[in-house]
Amino acid sequence: MNNLSTRCKLSNVEVEFWQKYYQDNYGIKADLSELEVPAPVEYPTRLRVMHEVISNRCNPIAAVYEKRVRSKGFNWWQFTPDLDASMKSHSRSGTYAIRVRDVREAEYGLVDDKNLSTNDFF
Repeated sequence: MNNLSTRCKLSNVEVEFWQKYYQDNYGIKADLSELEVPAPVEYPTRLRVMHEVISNRCNPIAAVYEKRVRSKGFNWWQFTPDLDASMKSHSRSGTYAIRVRDVREAEYGLVDDKNLSTNDFF
């Protein structure tokens, strides 16, 4: 079992994927070969890499996801057209990575084989 504080470098496949993602979606030429990320754990996770150019900005991220959502035939609604102006402070900077659990619901979601949302659970 890996500790969540254990770090490692991206695999070659992950480096290629994330560099292509940032080039294709944001026009950012990134070198992520030396980035240290959380080590994999025993349960399924997804790696999310945030590049320093957009790590403290919301508008470019929202624009990419709006394009993806609309391309799949879904509607997109945003509280304000300028998300960066409505965010008073950002607590992140630099290029960093996190691992998120790869499940549809939070760990409390499956109780007695009933698929409950976290709100239903509490």
